[in-house]
Amino acid sequence: MPTPIQRAPGSVLETVVTIAEAAHVASDPHVLAQAVVDALVHTHDAPAAAAMYAHSAEPAYLELLHAVGLPESTVEAARLLPAERGLVGIALARKDVVCAGDVGGGERLRAEDRQPFADDVATVVAVPLLYRERVLGCLVAGWSEARPVPQAEREAFRAIGRMAGLALANAEQFAQLRIALVELKAARERLQLILDTIPVRVFWKDNQSRYLGCNAHFARDAGLASSDEIVGLTDKSLPWRDSAEVIQAIDREVLRTGHPKLNYQLLLSRPDGSERWENVSKIPLRDENGQVFGVLACYEDITERKRAAGGGQAPPR
Repeated sequence: MPTPIQRAPGSVLETVVTIAEAAHVASDPHVLAQAVVDALVHTHDAPAAAAMYAHSAEPAYLELLHAVGLPESTVEAARLLPAERGLVGIALARKDVVCAGDVGGGERLRAEDRQPFADDVATVVAVPLLYRERVLGCLVAGWSEARPVPQAEREAFRAIGRMAGLALANAEQFAQLRIALVELKAARERLQLILDTIPVRVFWKDNQSRYLGCNAHFARDAGLASSDEIVGLTDKSLPWRDSAEVIQAIDREVLRTGHPKLNYQLLLSRPDGSERWENVSKIPLRDENGQVFGVLACYEDITERKRAAGGGQAPPR
């Protein structure tokens, strides 16, 4: 369990401000929970123990994110808390702060009210973590002595619950975004592997004839160490710069008409000064609204084929 942060005891208002700051920057539920709980246990009338929970994969339970002051004997049992029983269940159902003294019941309810604390805790408060009226978890605080929970303190707990709920929702969205970015990166790597494997040159440009990407075969033809180096370059920066005007004129034609130009031949220079015949095809790239924003092209080196067919003098290597 993380060591509680050391801070001089402060007022409830200072606690709310501290938690608001944590809610603004936390991108991980456990980091957020530590900030919330540690701030709470440093108030002027600090609870003996506090814990923050979030809904687990199993809807009937809450999963412990961070706790301070729990006896070692109860920590393991406190890792999962029933979401529909005792004081926590009442707070989640009401979507409001609930204290043990607010509800009646026998010894069984009182024992559940003390969860996840030891039996010597006399006062317990359960605070639902809300985001747009959706319950995301619960903050539980316990004091050793019996004490009232005045209205002002309840209002502070409500504010804490909503701020922590908003931050928890943001943390969930950050986690989903991180997963999506990892999946996107993996998908791009798989696509790049496919593009690098096929025996043709592939590249794509924006509507200003600036390169956006290519495969490894094209990068080698361009004299580049990797396909990443092509981004932002134009044909005027590449070995076939003398043919740049012709190449870009064809780009503009495809962009203007929205129609592909297929299987035309160009004689292009290579980094070593040689010239090679290429069979080129270009198609327009369209966005989700059907607007053309660039061109996708591929070409195949047909120099040896033309030489074998006697199609004119083969360019020197």
